[in-house]
Amino acid sequence: MSRSLRVHPESIDQVKLALKRNGYPRQKDLAEELQISLSTLNNYLNGRPVDNLNFQEISEKLGQDWKAIAFLDQESTPSNSNVNPDPWTPDLDQDESIPDVDYYVERPPIETTCYQTLLRPGALVRIKAPSLMGKTLLIARVLRKLVAQQGYQTVYINLHLANHADLANLNSLLKWFSFCVSESLGLANRLADYWYEGLS
Repeated sequence: MSRSLRVHPESIDQVKLALKRNGYPRQKDLAEELQISLSTLNNYLNGRPVDNLNFQEISEKLGQDWKAIAFLDQESTPSNSNVNPDPWTPDLDQDESIPDVDYYVERPPIETTCYQTLLRPGALVRIKAPSLMGKTLLIARVLRKLVAQQGYQTVYINLHLANHADLANLNSLLKWFSFCVSESLGLANRLADYWYEGLS
């Protein structure tokens, strides 16, 4: 998912009306409540790009489905390619999503270290680097290798999709996380059977 989103041109009037319908007579009132700059809100309302998280927060506050009103430039996507049908998650299963060495610079022994670490039960790999350094490609390559050689199942969870209530405390976060994992793996939601509220 891109770092910024903008309101689809056909939805601009809709979001402007939603501002007043949701009790915000002035843009400044909503901007202050969300603790964002007035220019960010103005950009949102006029279909200019804003940060992904701001886009989602503003949309939620205005009672809008952010995925439905987001502008996705379909013209730039080749029609004959294998395009990920869900634009909100990366397509880590397609060979095309893992570019050749032209785009990805291998950094031995990082790849091997990540792979070996993820073979251990309960392992955690933290990858920290500036933007555009290949973190997503690194983990995608390692996960692909784990799937191919070890039969692992992988799940992509975008933490940007968690709402504020899900992030309010560890209990809520773990419930949300468990639900996302089971949903992605096609498992039945048995959270109520296994979650003991008395321990939280």
